[in-house]
Amino acid sequence: MTNGPRAPALAAVEEQFPCFRIWREETCDRARYVSRSLHPGLNPHTVMTDDLGELRADTHDALAVQIRAQEALRTRRTAAG
Repeated sequence: MTNGPRAPALAAVEEQFPCFRIWREETCDRARYVSRSLHPGLNPHTVMTDDLGELRADTHDALAVQIRAQEALRTRRTAAG
């Protein structure tokens, strides 16, 4: 759900991370942002926080770890011939 005063900021995070499903949840008097990986094996798979900046940073970190792991695997396979 992307309604509310931070909707443009949330939309920007959604655009930045297309391999994650990102949304805002409202329960009682709290708003939470959730980022869930669309790919298995990504760690953390799900990030939940009330701070959109923290969500962006944690999602970015998870994606960066995955990219480094894939590059290392590719390098090992190339070296093995």
